[in-house]
Amino acid sequence: MARSLVTDGIMDSTGFLTRRPIAATNPVRLAYCKVAAGASTSIVCYLDTDTTGLEITVECTIIPAANLNAALPLLAIGSELKVTKINGTWKCVPHFWKADICT
Repeated sequence: MARSLVTDGIMDSTGFLTRRPIAATNPVRLAYCKVAAGASTSIVCYLDTDTTGLEITVECTIIPAANLNAALPLLAIGSELKVTKINGTWKCVPHFWKADICT
């Protein structure tokens, strides 16, 4: 049998979606760093608008485990992040990578 949205259970025979797309449940938004990266895995940002947006705390995944001030890409005041809210927590969509930062 050929695969289709109906046979895969995504749409019923009348054309209505039976599943909510992930983008609808957790839309990606822009956040702007209020502070430079520090010795933690979270950073305070402004949501949607730099310097005037709602202040949120964004949790970031760093591979392997490290702090944001030792990860790439480097975050400075005003840096743009793509974020989404999952189970009440703002999370950064791209992951960060541990790096040896030379000063």
